[in-house]
Amino acid sequence: MPKLPDCFKNIHLSWVLLALFVSVVLLFHKYSDHVFYNQMVDVDDAGVALLQDKFDLDGKFRKGGYFTQAVYDGYNKFTDTPKHSPRFTGNDKSCSDCHAPEDMAYAFIQMDRFDIRYSKRVSFEEQVMRCYVKQLDGHVPPFYDPALQNLKIFARFLSIGYGLQEGSLRETDHE
Repeated sequence: MPKLPDCFKNIHLSWVLLALFVSVVLLFHKYSDHVFYNQMVDVDDAGVALLQDKFDLDGKFRKGGYFTQAVYDGYNKFTDTPKHSPRFTGNDKSCSDCHAPEDMAYAFIQMDRFDIRYSKRVSFEEQVMRCYVKQLDGHVPPFYDPALQNLKIFARFLSIGYGLQEGSLRETDHE
């Protein structure tokens, strides 16, 4: 085994690891210009018209606030899932290809229900996770990821906008 030069004999391994860690952090900081999560969300004109005119989003909630931005982000993920949740989708389908906004509102209201197919209680988040895997040929998002939570907030907002309460049924559900 080769001998270390005399200048390195008194340096402890912990100092070397600390210096390596600091240099890696500084390099990532200097050369990283990628924004991982930006709270301010851009929404297309149709989405703004739907959420502001029909449901008065900016009138009911603080404009630019977290809830408003989460609703916009949830709308984006609902209408263009491959663009706004690319880590979890495996094809070019979107949530809106299979579901109408009313479907999301009713699914949120009827969440945490017992499902006979799985013989257990299924939450809204689990249903969305299943959609990511089965219909979108993707991966399961972590429970607290915006890909999941902002869709839930969007569905919650829609249920408020439609005036639904817990246990509300559609007209077709009564028959």
